[in-house]
Amino acid sequence: VLDVEPFPYQKKLLLDQKKRLVACMGRQTGKTTTIAIKAIHYAISNRGVTVLITSPSLRQSMIMFNRISSLVFSSPLKSHVTRSTRTVIQFGNRSEIIALPASRNLLRGYTAQMIICDECAFMPEDLITQVIFPMLSTTDGYAIFLSTPWGRDHFFYQAFMDPKYSVHRVKSNECPLIRPEFLEEMKRNMTEQAFRMEYEAEFVEAASSYFSQDLIRSCVDPAI
Repeated sequence: VLDVEPFPYQKKLLLDQKKRLVACMGRQTGKTTTIAIKAIHYAISNRGVTVLITSPSLRQSMIMFNRISSLVFSSPLKSHVTRSTRTVIQFGNRSEIIALPASRNLLRGYTAQMIICDECAFMPEDLITQVIFPMLSTTDGYAIFLSTPWGRDHFFYQAFMDPKYSVHRVKSNECPLIRPEFLEEMKRNMTEQAFRMEYEAEFVEAASSYFSQDLIRSCVDPAI
């Protein structure tokens, strides 16, 4: 229906029905498109469900939401849309997809059947555990955490290492659209640690860093 032919690792992610899903993926491997398709399928095939997309900022949440909107309105599914705004798509089966920033004030009060945390490694950890998880408490819903890796002292790394979670790690060289020559160029232009983190989806700490990644993240205000 969406006229998309997924790569093998995308197909594996799309078919994964586990309630807790972690996708640690390298740059340009199509994680946004993959999870966008998963969100659309869940909303269309289940009546009256709420799918929430949240990221460290509304701009980041809108990247995935715009991909969802593009897929929906360029396919026959557009006839099922009953309401569409900059951050909300509602379907005729009363299901909806909503994009929000990682803000306590904006997220509190929602109940959801599926929550997607994009760039999860950069979201405040207490917001994930104290605001996002309670939204699923009465729905037995799905939580999807996706990001490039950043630091080990965070929920995303803990989820990545949790044997009870379904974990997908995808390196950039698994994407057929990325040429080996490009990756070789990036390897020459970047430090080894940065390349391993960005393109090989590894949790590494730069040996020359004076400030740790976790300290840097604690100084970031998602609202800004």
